[in-house]
Amino acid sequence: MTRRARLLATLGALVAGVALLACTPPPRAPTVNQPPLPVLTVPASAQVGERVLVDGEASQDPGGAVSDAHLLFGDGSDPTTGLSAEHAWQAPGLYLVELYLIDNEGASARARTRIQITP
Repeated sequence: MTRRARLLATLGALVAGVALLACTPPPRAPTVNQPPLPVLTVPASAQVGERVLVDGEASQDPGGAVSDAHLLFGDGSDPTTGLSAEHAWQAPGLYLVELYLIDNEGASARARTRIQITP
């Protein structure tokens, strides 16, 4: 092979390599699972024995789906599974109400608010 032929072959390989690089997209950064966004709505106050809607239905997950939800009422009662439930507190006091969410990729988040229960 002559020097000119080697030079043309090298130049052709270089052009092909540059063309391949130009056509190859850059690698994507891995996506990071975003946690769910809990939204908890509870009245500021209620009376003892009054049934109250504890609502987390406005919650969402930007990167997937909420797969598990639990409501805690702060009064020692069992947690409820789901985004909303009715609950009645049996004694006056200030109670911490919590919504705990887990998404389909295992990320979790919690929202908390208080409710004042009067006699």
